[in-house]
Amino acid sequence: MVKNTKMLTTIALLTAMYVALSYVAIDLRFMKLSFAGLPICIGGLLLGGVPGFMIGFLGSFLEQLIRYGLGATTLLWVLPVAVRGLIVGIYSQKKKFILNIKEMGFILILSAIILTILNTFSLYIDSRLMGYYSFHLIFGMVGIRILTGIVTSIIYLIIVPIIIKEMKKIVDY
Repeated sequence: MVKNTKMLTTIALLTAMYVALSYVAIDLRFMKLSFAGLPICIGGLLLGGVPGFMIGFLGSFLEQLIRYGLGATTLLWVLPVAVRGLIVGIYSQKKKFILNIKEMGFILILSAIILTILNTFSLYIDSRLMGYYSFHLIFGMVGIRILTGIVTSIIYLIIVPIIIKEMKKIVDY
């Protein structure tokens, strides 16, 4: 029971962090520079795939509801973020939550690339449904978005091990 309470509390706190950090971002219309993914990566690395998915799903869903309301494409925008938490968490679980810096860097960068691809797909579907499609708009910035994801992941790689180490001192996982 205590472990479930710790897990739910941690998921709730990391979800709240995601929502808060999503508002501390530079929004360039079709590309967002943000550290909102940090709590998702921490949750996946620390708790596993399902909790990582939940943090990404709930956090992104709340952000979408607050910013844009519920729309026809809301889930298209929520799922890529949730999938990132799932990927990081599954990889971390396979390694029994003991990752060296190279493995952590690999999964953070891979998850950022997959997130960018899935977000591009969401942008494509959204643009077709909502009538603003432009090839250049959707696919012209993919390289820059992938590069931004990689750079952000490298920054995460510096921060995440410190945060996880401190979290493990406070809450025994």
